[in-house]
Formats: sequence, structure tokens, C-alpha cells
Amino acid sequence: LARIRSAAVRFEPYRIGKVQPKGEGLERAVRQALDESGLGLSDIDYISSCANSSLDMDRVETRVLKNIFGKKLDKIPVSSIKSMLGETFSAAGNLQIASCIGAMQNGIVPPTVNYLEKDPDCDIDCVPNQAREQDVKNCLVVSFGPGGYNAASVLSRA
Repeated sequence: LARIRSAAVRFEPYRIGKVQPKGEGLERAVRQALDESGLGLSDIDYISSCANSSLDMDRVETRVLKNIFGKKLDKIPVSSIKSMLGETFSAAGNLQIASCIGAMQNGIVPPTVNYLEKDPDCDIDCVPNQAREQDVKNCLVVSFGPGGYNAASVLSRA
């Protein structure tokens, strides 16, 4: 259904129940997955975000993506299926991968629903409230959590 180009996991403990404020472990995982994928930053068509509406986590993830992609991030939709499913904890990464496969097969980027108020610290294209038709060839999946778990994978259309 899709090609898994790369996957990277970095466990960099911080504090129980807290995310590393600078997102250093997450940035390392995302950079490693992108480097090992053989793709350039401009090849990523969609980012499946870990965002779960936690202010700390959403802001850390946004900062990490901006550090990596710079101005290129302005042209990449970044949405979170957790806005529709809720926080699924350990199942989240697998569900994100499934949604990316659907996005690549159907040419539809899933939305971030219930988006009512823009956070100035998360000023990215989060595909607010409505799915978007778009050709998606390559996806980045970002997953991380309190305590130090950081993961990223890159998928390509089969």
C-alpha cells in the first residue's frame, strides 16, 4: 500500500509527564528519518502531526518543524488526525501511518477539525476543519510524547 522509506526513534528522557521544551530529541528523530529517506525537504507533500491540542506539545512540534523545514513549511500541510480520534497513545503512530496511506491513495489530506482559535505560536497550515484535495506522494509522520519518546517515519506512495 505504501513504501516505508525510513523510520527513526530517539528515546531522550526528560521528565515524567513533560516534553523536552526545546524538542531536541524530536528534532533528531525527524532529521534522521528525513536524511535516511533519500528525499529532499521539498519532496514532502504532507506532515501527519502528533499534535493533540496540548499547548506545550503543539508548540514544541511546530518549533521543530520550522527549524527543519524553514520557509518550505509554508507550502506543506500539517494536520492532526487526533482532532478526530482523540489521543490514542501507543496506537497513534500506526493510525497516522494508516491515514497517510489513505491520503496518498485518495489524494485527500485529512483536516484538523474543531479548529476555532489560531495559536500564534503554531502558525502553520494545519488544514483547518475541512479535508483538502491534494496529490500526496510522500508523507512525514511525527510521533512523540512526554518522558522522552520521539519517532518519525517517511512514507511514499507505492
